[in-house]
Amino acid sequence: MTRYYFLIEPDGPIDAEGEELPDDAAALQMAVLVLKDITRNYPGWGSRRLRVCDETGRVVEELDIVGLN
Repeated sequence: MTRYYFLIEPDGPIDAEGEELPDDAAALQMAVLVLKDITRNYPGWGSRRLRVCDETGRVVEELDIVGLN
């Protein structure tokens, strides 16, 4: 299992704990769920990105938050 971090940029909260997931595909699925939650519960958070990084700091994916409104 790899630890993944979900970082909202710019100016978002820091994900210091991360989430242990089996692979990059599972991290991407989790990122989509996080984005849906953000757009539902924080509608004013437009023009931000969700960066998914693994425990080595490698960027797995970057997703626009506004893209799921």
